[in-house]
Amino acid sequence: MEDAAQSVRLNPKSADAYHWRGAAYRMAGKYEEAISDLDKALELNPKSCLTFNLRGTVYRQMKKYNEAIRDYTEALRLEPNRTNTYLNRALAYRYKRDYDKAISDLTELIRLAPANATAYTQRSKLYRAKGDLEQADKDLQQAQRLEEKVPEKQESP
Repeated sequence: MEDAAQSVRLNPKSADAYHWRGAAYRMAGKYEEAISDLDKALELNPKSCLTFNLRGTVYRQMKKYNEAIRDYTEALRLEPNRTNTYLNRALAYRYKRDYDKAISDLTELIRLAPANATAYTQRSKLYRAKGDLEQADKDLQQAQRLEEKVPEKQESP
């Protein structure tokens, strides 16, 4: 936190400095301070997909889902193939109980990254919540197949 604050003091016109201090505030659970810094970062660099994504995550953690979705949508407008933003927005839709939009985002994530087991797992949960147990089971089985393909980490000697 101190390093991030020092960076802002040394570079008060740096969007990156505000972005990273905002990230530090988020990690410390200081959401209002994080939003303030991320707002400043976006004022300095209004085309930062990463900052919109991060601010969306802070809003999601604050349970301000509409604001989160707005920021994730802007991040995707700036960088339409950023898969983690689709996952983040799907989570915001899920918490709003807008399952169809969440499923749509996860389906797009799967189109972009077909080996993403997390996308299948999350989509399985949504299909289950909607009562589509057959599709939920298919997605869960696909997630398990993908996870089995990931080599186990080996401990170093």
